Amino acid sequence: MSEDLDPNNFTQKDLMQYLLHAVQHSVTREEMSSQFEQAEKMNQRRFEHIDSKFEHIDRKFEQIDRKFEQIDKRLDELKKEIRGQSVELRQEIKDQGVELRQEIKDQGTELRQEIKDQGTELRQEIKDQGT
Repeated sequence: MSEDLDPNNFTQKDLMQYLLHAVQHSVTREEMSSQFEQAEKMNQRRFEHIDSKFEHIDRKFEQIDRKFEQIDKRLDELKKEIRGQSVELRQEIKDQGVELRQEIKDQGTELRQEIKDQGTELRQEIKDQGT
């Protein structure tokens, strides 16, 4: 009630206007229930949408995890392959080194023998020329 109304002179008309005003600004239980249900449905749809987004993100992470596993597996294979090749190369280098040393030794022996033979021939020629 407004303060300018005198409670002693409150008429039926004043009462009706007051009730009309109150009804216009009030909400019934049915309206509240309906609005609450609509809000609940909207919230449920939003949560379902968010859940589906999280599921999608989870699937993407699972795909990424699988890719990383594949990459790790391939890296392990490459490491093993490189190690195997490294061992083979070391052995090959070692074998070639042994062969080269032997060749150098053989060539050195041959050269010594040639020099010795040529020295002997030169001595013999000098001897033959002197006599």
